[in-house]
Amino acid sequence: VVRQTRLVEQHLDRVVNAVWACSEVDRNELATPNGIPGYVIPNGVDTAFYSYDDSSQKAEAPYLLFSGWLGTRANDDGVRFLVSEIWPLILKRFPTMRLLIVGGGASTELNQALAGVRQIEVSGQVTDVRPYFKRAAVALVPLRIGSGTRLKILEAMSQGNPLVSTRKGAEGIEVRDGENILLADEPEAFAQAVGRLLTDRALFERMRASARKFVEERYDWDVVGKAANRALEAMLKRTEVRRQRSEVRGQKSRREEI
Repeated sequence: VVRQTRLVEQHLDRVVNAVWACSEVDRNELATPNGIPGYVIPNGVDTAFYSYDDSSQKAEAPYLLFSGWLGTRANDDGVRFLVSEIWPLILKRFPTMRLLIVGGGASTELNQALAGVRQIEVSGQVTDVRPYFKRAAVALVPLRIGSGTRLKILEAMSQGNPLVSTRKGAEGIEVRDGENILLADEPEAFAQAVGRLLTDRALFERMRASARKFVEERYDWDVVGKAANRALEAMLKRTEVRRQRSEVRGQKSRREEI
């Protein structure tokens, strides 16, 4: 399957006029080698549905949160990285803190690995993630592999949970480290970033307010929809220009034959 997918990707110009991708990285990998236009149409978030939690007690919530479908290799690896290398460092400094892991699809092996970890709650699949974001102070995205963009980041930003993520986890979303997210790739740095948010109330509030403004302006579905419309209009215009040029070449060829 991987080989077939790669073959299709390498010859997209034979079957499509343009590429829509949810990140600049994916756009470059798909469009540039094929010499066709590429448009970034990012994943978005319903900022009305995932409403902002303006509670003044948010920073004092006793939970951290990881959310996502655990059946993917990226999330499986991310959770294992979190609980084995990052979580023990957090507990050393914040011994009463608890970790919420929300999402279905976990393998038997992953469930067994999580069963022996201190102070975590694994919810499995849920119909609505919003109550879990509400219970938590900080959202965590410790991903090391994968592509595309992570809805969990946009959902956390929309709901007022400041974020700590790896750079791979935040890939494809135009975040700014220290402004609307904290980025860290190594366990110690990741745990320290979490600690900064839990102990610096001004940073906590500034980060989450900035993140909410960021998704409202860049990733709300209404904004994404307008970008999609612009990309579609550009693609149709380009297709029409190509059609007209093809007709002109055809007419010229027929005149030359006569």
